[in-house]
Amino acid sequence: MLPATALIPVVVALPAVAVCLGGSLRALQQTAPGWVAHVLEPLSAEAEVHLFVYGPVKELAGAALDMLSPYLAAVHVERENVTAQILKDLEDDSGEVLDVLGNWLGGLHLQGQHARWGSGLYQMRSLWWCSRMMRDTEISMGASFERVICSRPEILWIGDHPPLRWLDPDIVWIPDGEDHGGLNDRHAVLNRVAAEHYMGGWSSVVDGTALKLIQEAVGSRAAQLTVEDWGKFGMDGMSTEVYLALRLVGRYKIARFPPTYYVVCTNAHPRKNITVVEHWQETAVFDRFSLACAPGGPKYRNEFEDSVSFLSCGLGFSDEQRDAMLTGARAELASVSEKVTAAHASTGDDSWGNRMIWRHDDPRTTEAADGARAGDDDGIDARQRKPWTSAGIEKCWCDGKGRAGALMFEDYRLCWAPWTLP
Repeated sequence: MLPATALIPVVVALPAVAVCLGGSLRALQQTAPGWVAHVLEPLSAEAEVHLFVYGPVKELAGAALDMLSPYLAAVHVERENVTAQILKDLEDDSGEVLDVLGNWLGGLHLQGQHARWGSGLYQMRSLWWCSRMMRDTEISMGASFERVICSRPEILWIGDHPPLRWLDPDIVWIPDGEDHGGLNDRHAVLNRVAAEHYMGGWSSVVDGTALKLIQEAVGSRAAQLTVEDWGKFGMDGMSTEVYLALRLVGRYKIARFPPTYYVVCTNAHPRKNITVVEHWQETAVFDRFSLACAPGGPKYRNEFEDSVSFLSCGLGFSDEQRDAMLTGARAELASVSEKVTAAHASTGDDSWGNRMIWRHDDPRTTEAADGARAGDDDGIDARQRKPWTSAGIEKCWCDGKGRAGALMFEDYRLCWAPWTLP
């Protein structure tokens, strides 16, 4: 007689994922609910999420951190003085790098000079701190993070983050658009090795690697180039986006996904002049030094319009409805997320709720694919189409990229065979 066998339940551990929010905390009170609803909660269904937050102590938002507390692994705030810190950290003979013009060193304020425009140095410092907090947590866990998401507190999510299972871990994933000659540096999904290079901007400056990379790109006299000299390269100096590209391109494959967020317009600061306007329609970028936006609304109009267009396509809005949402006086941005949700709720389908667009066909809606509906040429009812179904991604993002001739590039590999995604 065979011995009785006790069945032991197998517990499958979820992969550990680090989410880094580093930078200005001014908007976190507004953006924290979106981070929870559209990023942290959805990701926690497929990963063990560890959230790291860095920012200036004067902008610490206690109530916002309370909302994020179920996911918080570590928080670091400090009285920022990036100029003093970079001068302290610079290794011997590395000071020449500070003469390379551009916003990549935004915030640098050397004696006898105006403060460098932009926030590049602050961004580097925030990622350096996130990397340090991550390593400390890995030591305590006795294991490394499998994936790392680097982002900014001032991003307001109005739709769900793409699920990690859709994003090949061997590829660096960034949102589409806002490259400015390099790579979009507002959000990224990376594996642990790639994260070291993504977050290594500060270290590369202080150890001399950054100067070598820039010299390889523009010549050995990079530190002596004037604004006019940089103009020959189509720039007015090294940018944060190009500096990121120098660290990643050629080392990793890069691919993109459509954004479902926008960077929030916050109060003016000395590194960029912000003109306050009343409506999001007045949002405009005048140059690298100044822009106009509505507080709480989008800082960059194109980014916002791309996100809303993608989301509204997934909700089945007609072109006229989408245009009205983008251009109508009633579409002021402080309440855009509520307006999108309300518009969908009016269809009588409560399955989306600003949360379903990245997921597979809901069982309640898959029957729509069985037969054509009146007026719908692909057999799926417009009100039930969600952008990240196989039909939705083709219709709401890939079709436009195809018309633009972009699908030949590996950046848009997500469009090559969306129906095969897990």
